[in-house]
Amino acid sequence: FHLPSVDGKDMSLADLKGASSVLVFVSLSCPYSRKLMTNLLDQGLPDMGYRLVFITRGSEDPTDLPPEVQELDARMTAQFPVLQDTSGTVFDAYQTTGVPTTFMLDAEGKIKESNSGEPKGFQLVQKLAEDVLKQRGS
Repeated sequence: FHLPSVDGKDMSLADLKGASSVLVFVSLSCPYSRKLMTNLLDQGLPDMGYRLVFITRGSEDPTDLPPEVQELDARMTAQFPVLQDTSGTVFDAYQTTGVPTTFMLDAEGKIKESNSGEPKGFQLVQKLAEDVLKQRGS
């Protein structure tokens, strides 16, 4: 895939190769997506050695949302790439039928695991964090 980010930079799947990545398909208007985003932002993920990328449909205007959601959006975009899939092509390619949906990719960009829903997505990321810590010998 190749998508624009909210900060004006483009990102492709090839940009993620070389490190494990987590793709999180979300919607700011979805309370389950917001809960998952908050939990992931509080995890300290950049220190875990893998990339976290949020993908939205790009049709939501954060200024139309409540202030706490606008604050979450600002935190998210300041820390991680937030890609906009306005055509739905990437949502369709990953067969994402609802949000949040989380995909764990290996360093080659192949899907290792996926989950739908907030608790399962968070559990997937916790599992990845545990695997990283084991590899580091912590």
